[in-house]
Amino acid sequence: MSLPLQVANGRFAAKCSLLGNPDQELLGVIDTGATVTCVDARVCRLANLRFSGDVVLRCVHQSHRDVVSTRFGDISICGVTVRTTIHELDMGPESARGGVNAILGWDVLGEFRVTLDRPCGTGMLEQRAPGQAAGAAGPNT
Repeated sequence: MSLPLQVANGRFAAKCSLLGNPDQELLGVIDTGATVTCVDARVCRLANLRFSGDVVLRCVHQSHRDVVSTRFGDISICGVTVRTTIHELDMGPESARGGVNAILGWDVLGEFRVTLDRPCGTGMLEQRAPGQAAGAAGPNT
């Protein structure tokens, strides 16, 4: 299975779902530098996910550090469901206006081969073959 990515304002994004009660539609920015997945706090509340705990979330350049709540959750992209810990972020009204309400990190992206072509403005998520590790070369790489 593969999914063409959307490009808006130079950012690649994928349509996906946060499985909950009820399910929530997401537009998640592809962040190949993130190890965890973050979802807007308002969306997490609407999905009624089970609380996991509070953690300190730091950005790579250490310019900010926040304590955020985490929730147990499943993200579904292109027929692939990934169980992970969702980190709640207040993504603010700017993100909501742009339709973005999630940041997809490697805890979810690791299930896919991610292809980003910035000059052409195209991107693709392709489901990895069973047993193929993230970073492993595929048949066409």
